[in-house]
Amino acid sequence: HVTSRTATGTVADFDVNETRTSQLTAENYFARGRYDRNFASAFAFSGLGWDRNTFAGIHNRYSAVVGLGRTWVEGETGRFKTDLGVTYTIQKDVDPAPSADDAFTGVRFSIDATRRISASADYASVLIVDENLEDTDDLRADWINSVTVSVSEGLAFKTSIQFLYDKEPSLLSVPLVDGLGVPTGTTVPHPGDKVDNILTLTLVIRL
Repeated sequence: HVTSRTATGTVADFDVNETRTSQLTAENYFARGRYDRNFASAFAFSGLGWDRNTFAGIHNRYSAVVGLGRTWVEGETGRFKTDLGVTYTIQKDVDPAPSADDAFTGVRFSIDATRRISASADYASVLIVDENLEDTDDLRADWINSVTVSVSEGLAFKTSIQFLYDKEPSLLSVPLVDGLGVPTGTTVPHPGDKVDNILTLTLVIRL
């Protein structure tokens, strides 16, 4: 879903109008890497990440995390583990707020769970919650639920639904129009959506 926004009024006093349409988009990119070192049921970890979501107002966001975790359940039918880490984030918005701090430390809590639901299907759920320690109102969450179905020894289909929550979403530039709907050539800042969802269909090749 894509939300088109326009504003009517003046730069100092305006109302925002939204129109939602469905269309395919390809402006959400991310890359993540993580290293775990196990110590019996506990583990230490570190990781790096980058993402870009211009529709949410994020041009580049870089993050680093280090922390400790524990594996509570590990077996053939499933896994459940949690971890807690300290983060450092650098975020460059498409339309940055004048007083925004684009680099901050934080704390991250995550849950990683999998469950065998049949001989050929597995369910997985990963929840990551990030808290900005320099601005505690800036809370973000990333929750991915997926089902992987094996069709052969080396081939599987994976369906995922991802929910992204941002308590303080980035600002978006909204075109300002007059009372007749004619563009004035001016834009006004307006927060994006707090919740986004992404549906993904993936072909998995096992080597």
